[in-house]
Amino acid sequence: MKQKGFTLIELLVVIAIIAILAAILFPVFARARENARKSTCQSNLKQIGLAAMQYTQDYDETLVHYNLTNVGNWMKMLEPYLKNTGVLRCPSAPQSASVCYGYNHYYLGNGSASSTYTMASVQNPAETVAFADGAWDDTGAQVGRVYINSPHQTTYDYTARPAWRHGDGANVTFVDGHVKWYKAGSAFYPATAPLGNWTGNNITNSADPNYKNQLWDRE
Repeated sequence: MKQKGFTLIELLVVIAIIAILAAILFPVFARARENARKSTCQSNLKQIGLAAMQYTQDYDETLVHYNLTNVGNWMKMLEPYLKNTGVLRCPSAPQSASVCYGYNHYYLGNGSASSTYTMASVQNPAETVAFADGAWDDTGAQVGRVYINSPHQTTYDYTARPAWRHGDGANVTFVDGHVKWYKAGSAFYPATAPLGNWTGNNITNSADPNYKNQLWDRE
């Protein structure tokens, strides 16, 4: 008995069905991969947050400084508390980046070496940013990523704005150690690069008692 093969029309129909399924499934797979990278990033930031808390406990409730002479930057200070320095890299960041997270240096770690900030100075640790995905300056150029500027700042020198590399959002660690994802343009960072600066209550005078930076300052 002669076997019947596929006709050209049937073959084209099968190919078309496969192409349609691929078009549907590939974005799903891409989102799944990004969700996995997002989870890894959150785990990294969780470890960094816990390391910062351990450092604070070991140094009489003193928050880690952004950089101390003869000691190093915050990564160096937290290194003894991290399982490995690989947690400083976000899996969704460029492969060339060795450090992908920034520290809220202006409000938490920018005191002089003799007068660093303490945990007691942070009124709401669960609502104060400590670390976050970092990436670029106001020109769109990549920078050192080791510090992140609060929304009101406009000067950049090895500092960055947040990086929205996880589903149009960024992972953020708070002073109390918990991690949360924030969508671009949210309360975490209302102005996205390179759109300029922002102050929490639209007050530009830092002497004004209403001058706040929502999730960034210690108040």
